[in-house]
Amino acid sequence: MNPSRDPYAAGDAGTADELQAVKELAAAALHVEPDAIEDDMLLSSYGVNSVDMIDITVKLETLFNIQFDPEQLMAPSCRSLAGIVQSLRQQQQRLPT
Repeated sequence: MNPSRDPYAAGDAGTADELQAVKELAAAALHVEPDAIEDDMLLSSYGVNSVDMIDITVKLETLFNIQFDPEQLMAPSCRSLAGIVQSLRQQQQRLPT
């Protein structure tokens, strides 16, 4: 297995909107175009560091009105991070208001 590929990427990939949001935020942090980032490559393989991940996750939390558990953010790819966003959004929608 390629160590730069996310072993969890085969799971829930999130919606196209969630995946695109993750790619755009990662691309902005790296100063590249979103198309330059493969969905299943670990963000760390592109040079995303812990400070970048904090920035990306805070923006995702604000954009989608969700709250990440820090353990969910260990070496994600765009696809796995989008899946986490989708899961958190679904959980939140099931909560009573």
